[in-house]
Formats: sequence, structure tokens, C-alpha cells
Amino acid sequence: MDVSRITETVGQRFHRPRVPTVIALARPSRIPIVISHVVSDVPMPEKTLPPPVETAFAIHVHHRPLVSAETWIDGKYANMPPLGAGGICLFDLRTSPVALVREPFAFSRFQIARATLDDLAYEHDLPRVRDLRVPEFGHRDPAIHHLALAMIARIEMFGDEVDTLFADWIALAFHAHVVRAYGDAAEQKPWRGALTPQRLRHVSGWMVERLANPLSILEIAAQINMAPGHFARAFRQATGQSPHRWLMGRRIERAKDLLRSDMSLAEIALACGFVDQSHLTRVFSRRERLTPGAWRRLNRS
Repeated sequence: MDVSRITETVGQRFHRPRVPTVIALARPSRIPIVISHVVSDVPMPEKTLPPPVETAFAIHVHHRPLVSAETWIDGKYANMPPLGAGGICLFDLRTSPVALVREPFAFSRFQIARATLDDLAYEHDLPRVRDLRVPEFGHRDPAIHHLALAMIARIEMFGDEVDTLFADWIALAFHAHVVRAYGDAAEQKPWRGALTPQRLRHVSGWMVERLANPLSILEIAAQINMAPGHFARAFRQATGQSPHRWLMGRRIERAKDLLRSDMSLAEIALACGFVDQSHLTRVFSRRERLTPGAWRRLNRS
């Protein structure tokens, strides 16, 4: 899926030149969970453009209070009360929702298809999600708010990344919360999945062999024929870490080995699966409390 195209389309809808967007392919289909961060220091010049009519939901979680805004659902005016930070608005995209915000704003937008809700619910041993209950505009949801803030912090700290593992993890957590909080699914059934030592060794070895390549939870889980949602939970249960955190640890260890050689930092970054030298430096420094160059000077034999 073309991320730049989605970024442009979402930006146009909200009258913004560019909207940072990440795509989480957290299920074995072509309908991803799309997470966008929409910010403007000025009011909207006019109503938002209506999104394409589709069987999907958009959830906006606001990062600053919003007092002056209006919205229309299916062409009919709907009251928009004052929203506090952490307040959400859940829209059914079959209803062509549009809005007019008369003040600066900042919110994160999660879009999830109804089919994705169903498939991921099945993976988590939940009944089919026939619909979502739409709470009142401004309903506070700390879980979604913190997931959005984590995604924003990740982008601000590391920029574009070759892997989607972090975004996949955020998307899976978002889905699980939305199903439990707003879905019409029955009570969750006990989860009985497990990652055997043999399968863990196999998938871990496969990941290590491909440290230089972009990886996703979908792709990794496919190596042992597991659904992405089951795999992410089983991997964390088996290792105590998310797949993304575990993989970053292996990349840092590989970088340490290569720092003892004559390779340049730029070459080491690419060999270990980082976007560039700057990305390597940010991740390495955060974990080791030293820059790669400083670590090399202290440890090179």
C-alpha cells in the first residue's frame, strides 16, 4: 500500500499539506490499520472532505481541548460538545461524516476496516464483531490516547523506520481494546496459544538471519504458520519482550560486533537493518547510554 498516497489523501481531507501516517499490516489481508496524526495551528478554512464510503471505522483521539467544532453525519447536523484532551470521536465511515473545526487542533486518527475487526477478533478467540457501539463525542479513552502518544513519540524519536513491528504492536493493542470497550462481542474466551521452544528457535533464527531486512509481524508469524495476533502474544509470553523490542536488541548486538571492525557507521547501520547512521545512533544511544562511536573507542581491540 502506498503510504505517501494515503498521507496525501488524509491531508487533503483535513486541509493539511501533509499528515504523518503509518500503516500496520497486522493481519493476513490487504486491509491495514491506518494511524495518522493531524495537527493544525489555525482553524479549518471549510468543512472536511467526506471520506470514501466504506465498511470501516475512524476513531479520533484529541491531544488538546477542543471547544469550537461542528459535525455532520449522513448530511445531518450532529452536536459536537467541548472535547478534553484524551476525548475520542468514533465515526462509522458508511455515514459520510464531515466536520468543521473553528480553532487550532491536534488529534490522532485510527482507521480500521470492519473485516479487520472480525479477523483479528477471531485470532483472539472472540466472536465476530458485528458492530461497534459509538460512545458520545468526547468520551475519554486513556488507552487509545496513550497508544497514540506512544506512536507519536516513536515517530519523533526515530523518524521513518524500515520495520513496521512497532506500529503492528500498537495496532494490535488498539484492536484488542476497541473490541473489548466498544464491540458487541461476547466475553473473551481463554487464549490457549503457545510458542513451543522449537518454534521459538526457528522463528528467532529466521529473524536473526534477516536483521538487515525490513520485517513485519505478519511476515514473521507466517514462518511458523501462526496468526499475527497469536504470534505477538505468544512471543511476548515466551521471551518477556515484544517482537520489535527483541529484534532491536539483536540488531544492537550485531552492531557491537561490527563496531570492532573497520566498517563505517553508515555501513554498520545498513548491515543491521537501521534506516541510516542517524537511526542507528538514536537507538544505540538510548539502549547503551553511549553513542556507537564512543562505544567503539572503549571496546575496540
